[in-house]
Amino acid sequence: MTAQMSEPRTINAVLDRVQASRADFDAAVARLTEEQFTAPGAGGDWSAKDVLAHVAAWEQGIAALLQHQPRGAAMGIEGDASTMDIDTINRQLYELHRERPASDVLAMAREAHERAVAVISTLDDADLQKPYKDFSDQQDSNPDEPIINAIAGDTYEHYEEHLPAIRAQAIPE
Repeated sequence: MTAQMSEPRTINAVLDRVQASRADFDAAVARLTEEQFTAPGAGGDWSAKDVLAHVAAWEQGIAALLQHQPRGAAMGIEGDASTMDIDTINRQLYELHRERPASDVLAMAREAHERAVAVISTLDDADLQKPYKDFSDQQDSNPDEPIINAIAGDTYEHYEEHLPAIRAQAIPE
């Protein structure tokens, strides 16, 4: 989360934050050529396409969680995602999507974002402070944390975290 912004306390504020952060993220993606979108990042790591697939998978996960469904299954994770660390999950996501065509990743990202927003929209303000464990019977390292933390981490904070990598893919003209 950026230092200037406080945590939203209402569903409308959450949705505003999600949409504003995603608009910045999508604008950065839209500025990339297909070559820039698919080229490896600095140091030969993830391309912008890989980052977008990663973000979309986590949005799929939060949408499932908020509907009391297993996150890992929605994300395409093999095995019990609730017992895996983040790096293991992210490696699986990378392997799952790295060969997908750019057009498929763009469509996946659009659909995942629309679904996440639609599911978040079904919550009420009080739901934001409910603990994670109210949404999942799977093991989690922070079962008593308010669900807003998971929503933020898989939406606007996630876009903000990866925005610099997307912007770095653009080759100055």
